[in-house]
Amino acid sequence: MMMNGGVWNGTRVLERDTVREMLRSQIPDTTYGQRLLWYRTRSRGRVLIGHSGGDSGVATVSFYDPNDDVGVVVLANGNWLKVRARWPLQQIMHLLFDRSPG
Repeated sequence: MMMNGGVWNGTRVLERDTVREMLRSQIPDTTYGQRLLWYRTRSRGRVLIGHSGGDSGVATVSFYDPNDDVGVVVLANGNWLKVRARWPLQQIMHLLFDRSPG
């Protein structure tokens, strides 16, 4: 829905202006370009918009490349709070982006 300007399955879920505001840098001087719920980062030559996180027993990454409309979501069992627990998820994410047709 975010990649589609607020439309999901042909139904407008968020107004286009709302999506623009969510993707606008809220604190421009921060390293990650924090948006509302999302952040912008650079990874392997791509500019990505997304979020990562987790809770007890679960770890996630969800990012998309607005330049080629490719998105990746990786959900896994695990403890996000342990040191380096997120790196395998990020490696999977990179592999999926690298193999995308975009």
